[in-house]
Amino acid sequence: MIQDILIPSKIGNSYVFTRKVLSIDITQLALQGILTVYTKDKVVIKNKIRIVLKDFTTQTIVTAIKKIISTIGSYDEIVTSLSSSSVVFKELELPFIGREKLEMVVAYEVEGLLPFSLEQAVIDFIITEENETKKQSKILVAAALKEDVNTQIALFEKAGVALHTMTVDMFALYTLYYYGLYPLHVSAIKKSKKINTKLLSKDVHEKFAPTSRVVEMFIDVGFDVTRILYIDNGYLKAVRVVPYGIADVAQSISKKLELSFYDVAQQIIDSPDLESYHHEIQQELLVLFDHIRKTITFFEKQIAQNYKKPQKIIFAGLGCVLYRFQELAQQYFDISIEKISLESLFRSLNISTSKNVQLHVQDTTNLSIALFTKYNDTSNFLHAVSHKSDNILFYKQVSMLLLLTIASIGGILYHSMTELQRWDSAYIVSKKDLISTVNKTMKIDLKGEKNLKNIVSKAQNTLEKEHKLWFSFSKQTEQSYLEYLQDLSVHIDKESIGLDVKKLMIAPDKISLTGTLKDFEALEVFEEELAELELLQLVEKPRELAFTIQFKVKEKDQHDDT
Repeated sequence: MIQDILIPSKIGNSYVFTRKVLSIDITQLALQGILTVYTKDKVVIKNKIRIVLKDFTTQTIVTAIKKIISTIGSYDEIVTSLSSSSVVFKELELPFIGREKLEMVVAYEVEGLLPFSLEQAVIDFIITEENETKKQSKILVAAALKEDVNTQIALFEKAGVALHTMTVDMFALYTLYYYGLYPLHVSAIKKSKKINTKLLSKDVHEKFAPTSRVVEMFIDVGFDVTRILYIDNGYLKAVRVVPYGIADVAQSISKKLELSFYDVAQQIIDSPDLESYHHEIQQELLVLFDHIRKTITFFEKQIAQNYKKPQKIIFAGLGCVLYRFQELAQQYFDISIEKISLESLFRSLNISTSKNVQLHVQDTTNLSIALFTKYNDTSNFLHAVSHKSDNILFYKQVSMLLLLTIASIGGILYHSMTELQRWDSAYIVSKKDLISTVNKTMKIDLKGEKNLKNIVSKAQNTLEKEHKLWFSFSKQTEQSYLEYLQDLSVHIDKESIGLDVKKLMIAPDKISLTGTLKDFEALEVFEEELAELELLQLVEKPRELAFTIQFKVKEKDQHDDT
């Protein structure tokens, strides 16, 4: 495979090659794996597996991971997330734009806000808003203990696999909202299928400006915590993690009724219509809603003048399956309440599922993790920890570079040897042809001679001897060039006719003269002088004062008569 080694696996949000991503969500109740296949702009949920845990020991989790990997199908990379319960979130506004610049300063900016030292921390962030005019960025920083990150990495190492990406569920949920639920973005996708934005790209806001301010809350009621996001026109303005989830509901019911925690948790999720716990569930939901109401009040104080009451709350996660959840929420809040519609989400993001796969509202968190790397491939906790899994791509690239280098050198050597053999064969053939030709035409004895230089030298010596011999004979019959010049200088009076010679060319077979005369009277005299030449015969008389005339050499008997 050459994905990410020689050619990037994706450009923007579109995958160049088919990519299979396995996302694994770990909770105290169960592990869930979703296998997602990306092909260009299409997304297919290929498979889903949920394994209920009997306990939350390391061995149980590792066994569950192995089972998911062995049964879900082939994959190219594994992604997972840290629970928000293990993460500290801070919102910062910095006088820089661009992730590279922000990465250089974010650790120092957030250091004083953390409950633990920077040396103990793993820090990541997403850009929630950029102001290019003011050169400012708003970011959401997530800080986790390095120990917690390494503990989760170790689970996968013990299962015999390496992680590709580790994010935090809050980042994944916001990415899911922005691309799949934010009304402005959904509208933009419907109007222009070609829009491929980065996280919080200004293109959507510039091309499809909202006619009114859209303020919504996206709340994921998870197993151990509830994640609350306050979003204003697509920009994440505030977040809060409430340490209250399905586990707290199950724990309270199990204590009141003296039942097993795991049994109660499974029943209220898998069989919400059972009437056994309806009364207790309604009481616990009121506790949850009260936490959410307090968070809304907190956001109002935090955001201050820019705060606007949300027009809608969109709920997702395990809590949505609880008995009468949406009905009770609508009664409690004077805000429009919706449960996330996966059908609408799939249409917006061009997602389809295999026939045997069904996703429900409780699968939202893992779905967001599965889709996270499609829209954001820069945020990754693994980048900040020293770990073998970080360097897999680097090792692949170095290995591929070494292989290509060795192959290139081998190819050059092979080509060179082939060329040398071809040249050697051509040399031997040419040498044989030369010897044969010299023997045939010049009658030179080259018997036993192997040195090509000596063969050529002998041929040249023989040729020079022949040339001298024939030249001695030809000198007796040929006129010299000096004699032709003498013939011209004797018979032509240059001064009297004002002859200006521009060019004189003498060759064995012809002579040409280019020049000018002073007047036409001189031209007549010049013609008479040319007629008196003894060795040369004029081909054509000159007709103009500026002329070019040609001569031919007279035959021997012609100039003897002259």
